[in-house]
Amino acid sequence: MGRQCTLFLTPADMQRLEADLANQAVPLIIAGRLRCNELEFQSHLSIRRMGDEWLTLYLTRPEDLEQIRLLETTDQGYWHVDSLRSPVVEFCRCYYGNGILRCGRLFFDTGYYDNTGHWIDKSDQFLTWADAVLAQARRTLYYDKTLQSYFGTDAARLWREGLVELKT
Repeated sequence: MGRQCTLFLTPADMQRLEADLANQAVPLIIAGRLRCNELEFQSHLSIRRMGDEWLTLYLTRPEDLEQIRLLETTDQGYWHVDSLRSPVVEFCRCYYGNGILRCGRLFFDTGYYDNTGHWIDKSDQFLTWADAVLAQARRTLYYDKTLQSYFGTDAARLWREGLVELKT
């Protein structure tokens, strides 16, 4: 079982969300694609070069680093976080360019089935923190009932003015 919120954010909205998250939840940011079986960290959530960067990042607490598991994508030559079994919030950032704004999301699993079929809950401390990350995003952003998604101020303005086409 997981929890999520879908998002529409421009780069300006991303900066505001990042500042709000830093004040509340203080996450570490793990790169979405890893060159080897080792964690790589980023200092920001923002996309510096749209189209050149992997959109998925992982947020975690410093105290959960030792529990993070990695998986290899052998056919493509990179590693990534096993978000199902690791105490992370997956952050799929929004693509924004050429008049298009693609939906992103914040998501985490509350637990998983182990190799023997037993349900394993993630720690209460992680779940409390992850819920706080999503709650902070929801407080920062505006909810649209029709699309059942959260919008940043800039994304909402561009959409209302017909300057971007939303893609889910």
